[in-house]
Amino acid sequence: MNIDVIRIHYQDNYGDDNYSYKYIPFEYCCDELKDSEYIKFNDECNYNDPNEYLDKEGNVVPGFSITFEEPVAWEGYTEPVYHRINYCPFCGQKININVAREEDRTGQYATMKHLREVKNELSLKTDSKSEYDKRLAEVQKFAAQFKIKYPIEVIAGDYEKEKFLEMAKGLENEPERGKRCYLCYKLRLEKTAQYASEHHFDFFATTLTLSPYKNANWLNEIGESLNKEISATYLYSDFKKKNGYKRSIELSKKYNLYRQNYCGCIYSKIGR
Repeated sequence: MNIDVIRIHYQDNYGDDNYSYKYIPFEYCCDELKDSEYIKFNDECNYNDPNEYLDKEGNVVPGFSITFEEPVAWEGYTEPVYHRINYCPFCGQKININVAREEDRTGQYATMKHLREVKNELSLKTDSKSEYDKRLAEVQKFAAQFKIKYPIEVIAGDYEKEKFLEMAKGLENEPERGKRCYLCYKLRLEKTAQYASEHHFDFFATTLTLSPYKNANWLNEIGESLNKEISATYLYSDFKKKNGYKRSIELSKKYNLYRQNYCGCIYSKIGR
């Protein structure tokens, strides 16, 4: 099976050369490989994989990988592991990856850079405070209506737009679940951990793991790393599991709660 890819080059703001790959649509050698749940064509590989999967600049050349989740020792969560294959495990055909051509997209990169600057200007003018206030009001309303054994006290965090914008600088065009989100998770969990420690809470956690659009592994990784710095203990969670996300939708309908159609940060609002 022969697969052609395009090697894409662009020069960034600093004059450095960058490369990535885009595959040209291809025909699978067999239906079993095409329909496989665990073998996918991607640009992932493990750091200890042979250098044959990297180009001379150290970029990963796309290929087929067997993907599975592997427990992280002592950490209580899993992370994806990618095992590259050179032959189809179903029909035995060799998988050949060929670089068909190279394209320079420095011009498109410059255009995207300009759009990012425009987007950043828009973000500075976007009123995210009204969204913050709206969500806070919904949480307070729910806490008052939802009857449980122990009362819920809602403690509003500081609205710190400038701190968030500083954190996101250079990452304005990152997709949701990208690096900007990771740093946002870290920013919020650090604040939560600090409050929990200063007020002598036994545990702290985050409801963000309820969302299928948030990376629970990252959230738990950050939370557990903070255990070393404070007295409170991070409560590992993945609340969307066991129909947790479905239950959240049911509760939203029952209590007539506002459910936004974007993450909540100004970048997701502009990009929706």
